[in-house]
Amino acid sequence: MPDDERRSFTKGQIALELLDRVRAEGPPGQVVVADAGYGVSGPFRDGLAERGLHDVVGVTDEMVVFAEEPRWIAPGPGATGRPRTRPRLADDSPRPISLKELAARTPRRKVTWREGTKGPMAGRFAWLQVWSASGWATGECAGTGPIRLLIEEQADGALKYAFSNLPSETSRLRAVRLWRRELGLDHHEGRSWRGFHHHARLVDAGARFPDPGASSSPSEAIPAGQKGGRGASVITVPAIRRALQRMLASISRLDCAYCRPWITMNRHKLTE
Repeated sequence: MPDDERRSFTKGQIALELLDRVRAEGPPGQVVVADAGYGVSGPFRDGLAERGLHDVVGVTDEMVVFAEEPRWIAPGPGATGRPRTRPRLADDSPRPISLKELAARTPRRKVTWREGTKGPMAGRFAWLQVWSASGWATGECAGTGPIRLLIEEQADGALKYAFSNLPSETSRLRAVRLWRRELGLDHHEGRSWRGFHHHARLVDAGARFPDPGASSSPSEAIPAGQKGGRGASVITVPAIRRALQRMLASISRLDCAYCRPWITMNRHKLTE
């Protein structure tokens, strides 16, 4: 990485700075989707909320929440000793629980979020209201409002989790479609500066294709069973990639394996 691009910032701080830069250059955007590498950071989630953005961000199963609204005792004089300076969880309040424990007792329903190249893409999901319990022992989360929790059960039984500040009326289908929007940015497995930026540019171009499942409102749900929404045909990610390759072929270098991957494939065939 070039020296002038190196900074002593956290991943969340870098992401927020890049978001500010991108939003200043074009459409402000409405919803941010991120994996658990960003979602576990409270300051990152707070930064999105401060910018007026909705989000669906991955978290780990060690995160703790309240399944019901907690009750707090405000700071004030205690029976003995010095006055309390922080809120305290009431004795009769619901207790915090880990996401892993909560998922074990929460039923999930099958949701089909789009048509893939090999048929419908579906999984089992739960979409429920919770209250963050981060820092509950010291009263850090006292007074915070409810958030939404998305639980995904994958085909092999593995569970994934995401926090969201989407409007309370957002449907499970809409939340799943936002969460499972696969644009391919994390499919790059290279380590070079040039290679990643080439890949990111193609993904950015692909993201600008019209999405029949998208909506102008983050809470607007597409009716179940209506393929792609509003009767539109479904555009799959592989189709976008093929279209981009055809569009860029005329301006790409003839010997560039990044722009023309079939060149490398043909070379392998000739040497076999």
